[in-house]
Amino acid sequence: MTNASTSGGKSCLRRITGQNEFDDVDKWLGEKHWQGMIAYRVVAAGVVPAEDTRKDMYQKLEDLTRDEMTRFNYEEFLKDLYDKGIITEPAIYEAGEPKAAESCLFRLIGKIILTGTPAQKRALLATMSGKPAPQGEEGLDLVPATPTPTQGRKRKHEEVEDLAPYSIFLNEYASQAGVILKFDYTNIAMSPPRFRCRITLEDDTYTGEARNKKTAKQVACRDACVALNLHLK
Repeated sequence: MTNASTSGGKSCLRRITGQNEFDDVDKWLGEKHWQGMIAYRVVAAGVVPAEDTRKDMYQKLEDLTRDEMTRFNYEEFLKDLYDKGIITEPAIYEAGEPKAAESCLFRLIGKIILTGTPAQKRALLATMSGKPAPQGEEGLDLVPATPTPTQGRKRKHEEVEDLAPYSIFLNEYASQAGVILKFDYTNIAMSPPRFRCRITLEDDTYTGEARNKKTAKQVACRDACVALNLHLK
């Protein structure tokens, strides 16, 4: 990886995106987003302290999250992004300065949240659940893979008889990313009754049809999971 002295990681993002002007909002938003992801990983790992009061518990979680962010090797992670071809240019920052590498990564995350392509955002969304970015799409895998409560042995979709878990899984997936799932229902036949459910997730839509709304929703959720390369455990 190429390292050079820069101001606050801006040269890294300029080199990657080819743009010249950046607002500190990028860094602020990226930092908040990263902090939330680290906090989720702390809780998902089962590190919930048993303290006397709720206030003490929350403070302990804050401390654990802060410690994880301090210990994280930002330089090595940026190098991995380049080595794996996830970013196309080496990250440039002052070598041996963790804060410079940290700032570089935060600006990169913030920029993709604000102005990234749908493919880049989907890669970020997938990674928040500990899943790989969808195959064959441009994107940034911004979080190292870690076990989550939904990970385990991948099951083929044709092995799944009960569709209900797909609804739960997709809602959990969207919740971790801070995006809203929208559901629209249409009655497409009266006798026998038949309904269509349309799910909107950012710029993509997924549909399912069945004799009742509940099953139509589950079918649509299953199709969304298939499209996003998500698997039930």
